[in-house]
Amino acid sequence: LESKRAKVQTHAANQAKEQFLANMGVELRTPMNAIMGYTEILQEDAREQGLSDLIPDLQNIHGASYHLLDLINNLFDMSRIESSQMDLYIETFDIAPIIQDVVATISPLLVNHSNLLKVFCDPALGTMSADLTKVRQNLLNLLTNANKFSQQSTISLTVMRETVEGVDWILCRVADQGIGMTQEQIKKLFQAFMQIDTGIGKSGNGLGLAITKKFCQIMGGDIWVESQVGEGSTFTMRLPAQVTPVEEL
Repeated sequence: LESKRAKVQTHAANQAKEQFLANMGVELRTPMNAIMGYTEILQEDAREQGLSDLIPDLQNIHGASYHLLDLINNLFDMSRIESSQMDLYIETFDIAPIIQDVVATISPLLVNHSNLLKVFCDPALGTMSADLTKVRQNLLNLLTNANKFSQQSTISLTVMRETVEGVDWILCRVADQGIGMTQEQIKKLFQAFMQIDTGIGKSGNGLGLAITKKFCQIMGGDIWVESQVGEGSTFTMRLPAQVTPVEEL
């Protein structure tokens, strides 16, 4: 009887926690999205009115807002993952427009670091059936990470479709010319809350890549990295073109 009562109380507590997180997520994300939207409008107005001296400050506001929104999203996503509440919402979508959207979102951050993004997309990308939001967030996480550890250099995003033993896969490869990593750092890279000592004070909160790995796994895919110290890193994300939900993370 005591065991049953404890299970009921635990279930109720988890439900209350999930409801709190859902409500808090809306309360936090809504103003952050508004700040980002208005700063984009103000940047356009400043350009049109010749107020170029205001643009760097507006870019800094936009970049800081994006960073905070990214942190909020990561915290809530990790909480849902740890409580096994992360669901997949499968839909069929064209891949190319998602890539364009991701590039448009990351562009202001690239400007702040004076980085150039080169995009190479397979003309035959077509469609995929997956959780669009998670695919988009994974791409943003990878590009944000590459930008964070690069300065005045080139980042490349390559997206292609390949068929292996009759199964279609979508490969997304993000390569940077940043500081790179040692093999010991790579071993810790996808662990939640594990901050990598880069020596330049930009290790982050240790969530973005861990969440990216989890999202890949629950969509039946994977992610790996190749890196050399001082030469940069290349992250490769491979997802099935037709995602079937995986029960266990």
